[in-house]
Amino acid sequence: MTAALRTGLLLALVGGAAACTSRPESPEDEIRALLARAEEAVRERDTGAVKALVADDYGDEEGRDKRTLTGIAAYHFLREGSLHVAARLIQVSFPTPTSARAEVLAAMGRTAIDWKSLPDIDADVYRFDLDLRRDGGVWQVTSAAWRPATVGDL
Repeated sequence: MTAALRTGLLLALVGGAAACTSRPESPEDEIRALLARAEEAVRERDTGAVKALVADDYGDEEGRDKRTLTGIAAYHFLREGSLHVAARLIQVSFPTPTSARAEVLAAMGRTAIDWKSLPDIDADVYRFDLDLRRDGGVWQVTSAAWRPATVGDL
């Protein structure tokens, strides 16, 4: 998977949360709901939702900022055909009430993805480590790192 596709997948993972109209019961539920909406954002190619969920002060080890990420997302959504994403929360912790660290597995491919048939998945699977901050009741990604998933991650 190219760097642009990986970045597009990251953006898709966080892109759908702005569309939330009802609040889940707990902060962990909010993160799970964010992932579910992100899957939909990929199918809809909603760059606006992506931009809304990336913090203005986003920065990562690769030197990407919010503008770079949203530009890559726009390019990715225009270039690719239909995409399917399945995200699974491995673990989430809350160092403070307004910050979270989430470990997420995400698979992206051209056909529907079902975690139950893992050996048959025709997709690229990555592990994402996301730092999030809640601001005004909305979670935003402040930093992210990712790598190809290993058997141990699955």
